Amino acid sequence: MGSLDEGLMVLAISETEPSSVVYINPQFTTIFGYTLSELQGVGSAALCQLCDDDAAITKITNAVLSRTPVTLEMRCVRKDGSQFPCRVSINMSIKPDGEFDYLVVRNRDISKEREVEQKLIQSNISLISRNTELQTLATRDQLTSLHNRRYFDSQFDRLCGFHSRHRMPMCVAFIDIDCYKQYNDFYGHIAGDNVLRTVGREIKETFSRLEDITARFGGDEFVIVSSCDAETDDVRIHFDVLRKNVESLAIPHEKSTCGGVISLSIGVFVGIPTEADTPSKILNAADIALYSAKASGRNKTVIYSPELRKIVGTGAGA
Repeated sequence: MGSLDEGLMVLAISETEPSSVVYINPQFTTIFGYTLSELQGVGSAALCQLCDDDAAITKITNAVLSRTPVTLEMRCVRKDGSQFPCRVSINMSIKPDGEFDYLVVRNRDISKEREVEQKLIQSNISLISRNTELQTLATRDQLTSLHNRRYFDSQFDRLCGFHSRHRMPMCVAFIDIDCYKQYNDFYGHIAGDNVLRTVGREIKETFSRLEDITARFGGDEFVIVSSCDAETDDVRIHFDVLRKNVESLAIPHEKSTCGGVISLSIGVFVGIPTEADTPSKILNAADIALYSAKASGRNKTVIYSPELRKIVGTGAGA
């Protein structure tokens, strides 16, 4: 009666006689530790004796009173007091003569199922964590922890299109560490890497909004893409905060032409992209502004204007 791994208990219920346990199968005894003789005098209270879950008992009681079947998972108790998760199904079976109703209670120990579920959950968590780690490795610059060039390239066209469609202003900035090659040659690559990390940290702290993209563009060059609704002068002030923060760190640079410390030159495009402003043109505009900042003495922020293109000419990017 019942499957080999399923416990079965049958109770006779009558409106005029006390309820009684009339049958349990061997698997029930294996699961709970009780024999039929130990439960026969307990009656319907056996359900409470075997269960340590008040909410489940309430559901079972309501199901019995309404003569409706119910299946639920609950915390059960063995004879030795140990607890385990159990899936319980209860049905009513009416005897033909109508003298007794029979309550058929099927029990399945689902401890192993829960263990498998937990292992699957942990496995999925580990997989998600690993995938997140791999995604981070694929999109982050390992030295500075900023986004890498690959991530920037994958997002920039989309951002330009978004700002153009919604007529929203944006700013795109190129940032160079002044005289970085000379620093690297004089102080060594380890010191050079430390400077890149430091500048990357300052960039990330200054431009920390979720909508800001901060990336290492390559070498000692960084790029920032940010939504803005400020006037051009306010944008310059914001980037000057970054520039002055780096300068105030007073990292010695004997080979610099900008006061003997590490400093930044910054070129910024600010505006609402038009259909004519392709992503490459916007980057070129920021690059022209950066070239102007470097050509005019370094350690400054320059905002792009069409006049700069005429002044800089073909020298941009040098």
